[in-house]
Amino acid sequence: MSEEIKPQNNPPQGRYISGDSKEEEAAIAQARKKKIQEFKLKIEDLQETQKPVDDAAQLHPAFEDLLPEKSEEIRRQDAQVDDVLLYARQEEAPEDNVITSFSGEEQKQKMDREEKEALKNYKKSEKKRKKAKAERNGCMFKFVWLAMVILVGAVLGQFLITGVNDLLAVSRSEENQSLVVIPENATIDQVAEILTEGGVINEPFFFKAYATLTKSTEGFIPGSYNMDTNMDYEAILNYLLYNSGPREVVSVQFTEGLTVRECGKLLEEKRVCEMDEFLEACNSDVFDEEYEFIASIREDEDRVYKLEGYLFPDTYIFYVNEDPDDVIRKFLDNFNKKCFKNTTIYPGYEEELSIAQLAELKGIAFEDLINMASLVQAESADENDMYYVSSIFYNRLATDQWGGTNEYGDGELNMLKSDATIYYPYSSQEDIPEDIKDTFHSSYNTYEITNLPPGAICNPGEAAIKAALNPKDTGYYYFCHKAATDSAPAQAYYATTYYEHLANMQEAGLTEE
Repeated sequence: MSEEIKPQNNPPQGRYISGDSKEEEAAIAQARKKKIQEFKLKIEDLQETQKPVDDAAQLHPAFEDLLPEKSEEIRRQDAQVDDVLLYARQEEAPEDNVITSFSGEEQKQKMDREEKEALKNYKKSEKKRKKAKAERNGCMFKFVWLAMVILVGAVLGQFLITGVNDLLAVSRSEENQSLVVIPENATIDQVAEILTEGGVINEPFFFKAYATLTKSTEGFIPGSYNMDTNMDYEAILNYLLYNSGPREVVSVQFTEGLTVRECGKLLEEKRVCEMDEFLEACNSDVFDEEYEFIASIREDEDRVYKLEGYLFPDTYIFYVNEDPDDVIRKFLDNFNKKCFKNTTIYPGYEEELSIAQLAELKGIAFEDLINMASLVQAESADENDMYYVSSIFYNRLATDQWGGTNEYGDGELNMLKSDATIYYPYSSQEDIPEDIKDTFHSSYNTYEITNLPPGAICNPGEAAIKAALNPKDTGYYYFCHKAATDSAPAQAYYATTYYEHLANMQEAGLTEE
């Protein structure tokens, strides 16, 4: 006879386990779970048998009266089922979540204390972490602040030192002269700008501040002044405010391609200096110690004017009746700036170079560069034509190693045959003095000499110098030009062979058909 298992009407709230060993405890628990499972199966069978009836009762409340009343046995079984289900739920709950009737309140208080302690420890550690972070941020702020103070102090100190040096003319120890023109009713801002551009001062801000403090911001005497560049602020202001009278000045423009003689004539016309005195100064050795590029010029008895090619074309301001040496220094200072100090990036080179530096890298003697540039300046129709003319002259010079003959059999190519050289130092046959016209012979005539002439034949501009430094890569040996008209500019023709050149000459109208 099978044993009927009856659940207790009051299932225990805690767990009660008999036995002395762990094996017995496990066996009892396993048996208990098995009995519970059996009860679950019985309950499911009972529910299944009752379902049709219950479903019928759910159709309408009136059906309840038609259903047979539950017997006392069925109600007793339902109660047993509810007790067993409740006991089963309690048995299936995790052990860790069970608080016995003996220790529930105490355990709860313990857990509250632990939670409070953990929260307290967390807050303490968080406070400590924030404090450490604040200390680190404070140290970083102090470091950054100190670095900024040092940097600002250094910059301000350097600024003040620079200003004081300029005020006392310490930073302008090199003694030069600069021509400045002060307009009428000039403001202190205008004067400061003019003096800065002229190299008389370096710091216009400090100059204006000093003039303001000394109440010297107005009353400047208009005119032209030849001022020393090593004057301090006090001397400058006194000179501009209390000078007895400025010297008369003139502005003279020198175009590219003028010869030394033409420059001298123009200076005489503008009352700057006498032509003969200027030409004499152009052959002087006075400038050798001041300018290295002048000292390096080769001595040649056939050279007419030593400084031909070095009087840089530009617009200059001179005093009336100025010393010719001072006049020439203005030319040479500008030449030095354009060819030796100013730098730019040339094609094929990564760093900025001056004209002189690039010439050295290309293996071109600087004197030869200026010589070639003067020929290019004199023979070219425009700036674009300069690069082709330069190429042709270099191509002809290269034939010197083969006796002046090219691969086409053309000879005398190492004779540059530049028309501009025939009458040098005169511009044309008409400019030759009458007393020597019949016997005149130029040592520069490239129809009679090979290679470059003894010196430059004019004063080239920057474009011609750069063209001589960077010629086009061509196979031409000849060029000619069709003269410009009112309706058309001059036209250039280039040729590889002499026969092509003859055809170009005819097309340009330079020969008869």
